[in-house]
Amino acid sequence: MVFSRLQGRRRGLSGVERKPAFCRARSPARYNPGVRRAAVKLLAGMWLLLCMATSGVWLLETLYSAPLPYRVWGPWSLWIRYDWKGKISLLIYHDLPAPVIGPQMDPGNKYNPGVLAWYYRQPPDIYRSTWGFDCEDHPNFEINANRNMFLRGSKRTLRMPYWAAGVMWLPFGVPLFRWWKRRRRIRQGFCVVCGYNLLATPERCPECGTVAPKPPGNHGA
Repeated sequence: MVFSRLQGRRRGLSGVERKPAFCRARSPARYNPGVRRAAVKLLAGMWLLLCMATSGVWLLETLYSAPLPYRVWGPWSLWIRYDWKGKISLLIYHDLPAPVIGPQMDPGNKYNPGVLAWYYRQPPDIYRSTWGFDCEDHPNFEINANRNMFLRGSKRTLRMPYWAAGVMWLPFGVPLFRWWKRRRRIRQGFCVVCGYNLLATPERCPECGTVAPKPPGNHGA
């Protein structure tokens, strides 16, 4: 009785048995292979630029011991400086529209209670670190000719360990390995798709039907 009621519910008013949602045929995924291929190439190109930029900063730190400042845009500037052993360091400076002038320091640029009270009212230092990656935010203080301590802006320090800079290049090893594997199969006379031996049928693979490319060095034959 219970089974017949369930069958009636599944058939519905039309009398045609309806299948559960997970058993119904789904329409094929609609996407453009060309768009997907272009998106993958775009992401790969952006990742390659990031790897090259990281390696460039690493090289500049190794070659030059003095800081290298670069004015990027408006109040933003970049400094490349080696300040931590085993890590790539990048300093990002942001200048305020007008510096915040503090009280005057004692002779010899010594702190006094007024300067210390003004200093502790400014934004504090923030330190963040995980898995060897560091991110530090500091207020950028300077002292002018009148011994006034002033806040020029903010400074952010980003550090990346050397091992992370090397790991960034690992994704490019997959296509290089595939290219080497394809060239190796061509030289040995195997199909580049399925690896079938093409000694008997060097023009086309009898297993998958792929046209066999010519070995390197035999294009003019």
